[in-house]
Amino acid sequence: MADLSGTAAGAPVDGVASSPLAAAAGRDTAFFWPQLALGGGAAIALIITLPLVTPIPGIDSGIFLYVGRQMLHGALPYRDLWDNKPPGIYLIDALGLALSHRSRWGLCLVEWLSLWAAAMMGFAALRKIFGVRAAFFASFCWLAAFARSLQGGNFPEEFVLPLQFASLLVFGRLAVSGVRLGDGVSLGILAAIALMLKPNAIGLWTAIGMWSVISSWRHRNWLPSIVMGIGAVSGACVTLAIVGFFFHHRGALGALIDQAIHYNLIYSSHTTWADRLRCVAAEFRYAAPSGLSLIVLGAWAAALYVMAFQRTRLRTVVVDFVALAAIALPIETTLASTTGDIYFHHFIVPLPCWAILIAFAAWMMTSDDAPGRSQRWIFGRLQPTSALVAITLVAWLAAGSATWKSARAPDGARTALLHYVTANSNSGDFVLTWGLTAALDFAAGRREPSRFFHEFPLSTQGYTDSGKVALLMEDLRLHPPLLIIDSSAQSGRLPPLDAAARAQWIKADPSWRTQLQDQMAPLFAFVQDDYRESADQPSAPWKVYRRDHRE
Repeated sequence: MADLSGTAAGAPVDGVASSPLAAAAGRDTAFFWPQLALGGGAAIALIITLPLVTPIPGIDSGIFLYVGRQMLHGALPYRDLWDNKPPGIYLIDALGLALSHRSRWGLCLVEWLSLWAAAMMGFAALRKIFGVRAAFFASFCWLAAFARSLQGGNFPEEFVLPLQFASLLVFGRLAVSGVRLGDGVSLGILAAIALMLKPNAIGLWTAIGMWSVISSWRHRNWLPSIVMGIGAVSGACVTLAIVGFFFHHRGALGALIDQAIHYNLIYSSHTTWADRLRCVAAEFRYAAPSGLSLIVLGAWAAALYVMAFQRTRLRTVVVDFVALAAIALPIETTLASTTGDIYFHHFIVPLPCWAILIAFAAWMMTSDDAPGRSQRWIFGRLQPTSALVAITLVAWLAAGSATWKSARAPDGARTALLHYVTANSNSGDFVLTWGLTAALDFAAGRREPSRFFHEFPLSTQGYTDSGKVALLMEDLRLHPPLLIIDSSAQSGRLPPLDAAARAQWIKADPSWRTQLQDQMAPLFAFVQDDYRESADQPSAPWKVYRRDHRE
């Protein structure tokens, strides 16, 4: 037997435990399990989107799904179907439907992959700056905030998240290695894609641009800002030019500009700053039970203090990330309140900023590199990890409560209408939904007779005109619907088809509503001449009209 004593007692053998490959494997394993956990968290956050939980999609989701389904049959948004969102969400819904033979399960898969990708990239970006523990905590906290704000799912804001977190990865590279033209191009492309999903979701990229200018001013070196600006503008312009050329080639570019830009400017022009402040306050109150809004506001204030008085005690990359979040949070919060409508899914967009600030708070609480232990006195004798776990559990309990309430919310009216439509029409029949019930068309597999398949183009002051009503009547005469569902009472924006109800509706705003009623006179005559109120319609707050005969 060979004598190995010299080896054992001498220099250490390059065994498995000390080899570079083993170290790399250990790092990969340590990175794998958090990513797998984030995939599970993303799946739990999206439970409300499953068809088993919400058989009929929500209002916005129903519109996007209907457009996506019609695209699979050859229709083109804006040219054939009127809607005011940029084209990205329709492409995503069409992809999801194509994956699952026109069912929502394919879209559920796309949503999960998108959210999981966002969580993985966010964890990777935050881990490099604040460490594994703070990144893991922040990731699960923003996922909980996402679940609480989801409101049924399938919103453009969801699909902006992976673009934002990918941009944070690029930003981290900029902060560590300096500006490169390719990074600027990447940021421009990501910003342009985000613009094609949600125009007011570009706050993060605006903040990155501001950070670049401020950084150049501080260092008296403008070359990095110029290089990044050239790259970002080039990447964004090329991406937008490709999209514009596609719609121009299909004869829909003018309609896209009218519906996705011109209309939205008119719609948001009616919003006051008081409406926006009310939206922001409502969002932070809604997130308060989880405690996350308080943590974010506290971390934002702490970030301003640290940058003002203790920036020299922090690593430069930490300062850059915290500065970015401090700049981006008010910008994104303001942009999310542009419409003045209280829809909590609008505040999904600021969640990457929340993630940075929550990770910063956790880092300040747990890391020995954080400036000053005295700043952690508030946690007393609590172990930091225990506090992080407790906060995460509270956040997810708040998210679970919101999901449970949404899943249990009564939807009897739409369910009764869905059963009525499927029982009293065939798949080839046209059904006009007068209001915001396009989700019924998708769920029942029916077609709208007009490009105006929901109320916004026909009820917005400053945009609606007699020309659009003429186009509506042209479509209705070409494709007379078998059924008309009058769901105008849902929002109160459209005049009811019933004359007595319409007289009451006008009293709320006589000037505008009388004008709208006069523009709609051809439609009212069309319904009165060829339709009758259905005798066996479901017990719902909306009326159903049936055509006197089939042609």
